[in-house]
Amino acid sequence: MNAFLRFLDADIQNNPQKTRPFNIQQGKNLSLAWTSH
Repeated sequence: MNAFLRFLDADIQNNPQKTRPFNIQQGKNLSLAWTSH
């Protein structure tokens, strides 16, 4: 698992209010940007 996704998952578990589709999609986009380097 990507370290960024692991961080994102932990952040979501710590803050259930953040589980909005926009934030999850934004996280996926950031992860893709990270791994495309």
